[in-house]
Amino acid sequence: MLSIAWPIKLIVAVLLALGTPLAILSWLLLALIFDPTFYLETQRPQQADLYSGYSWDQISRVDDGIALYFSDNERSLPQALTQAGAASDTFNEREIKHMGDVRGIINLFVTLRAVTTAVILVGGGALGPVWRMDDVVSSGGRRIVGGIAHYHRYGYRCRAGLQLAVHPVSSAIVHQRLLAA
Repeated sequence: MLSIAWPIKLIVAVLLALGTPLAILSWLLLALIFDPTFYLETQRPQQADLYSGYSWDQISRVDDGIALYFSDNERSLPQALTQAGAASDTFNEREIKHMGDVRGIINLFVTLRAVTTAVILVGGGALGPVWRMDDVVSSGGRRIVGGIAHYHRYGYRCRAGLQLAVHPVSSAIVHQRLLAA
């Protein structure tokens, strides 16, 4: 029978508890960053066409280029803009350098997403069968019942923290989509 020592189970459980909300946030954030229509939806209420001097078609092509730039580390911003059909000189050197810094931060979130997803898959895969076999069979179910009781006592804090972390992002998406409709 597969057996994992209690301290290792605790460490894996803590990693899962920390990794899950970070994975959810990184998946949501990156979904927005790589979606050029999200940029357009946030620019319309701000009337970006009036202060930028670009038409909505031009702004859409620039947004496509930015999303392409963020998704491909080998491509420069002017190359991505050209491939998307926008003018390669849309941004000045200072803005291009800033976008490079932003892409560096986005790459950190891509790494965070990969690591936290791996932690969830590996940790959940390792603990799932172990808890089912060891905890349920050997303890007659007492540990699982105790774990459920412990969750009901303290789990609301985890849910509340996750809701506080995800709510601003989801609210912004819903709010923008309702205004666009």
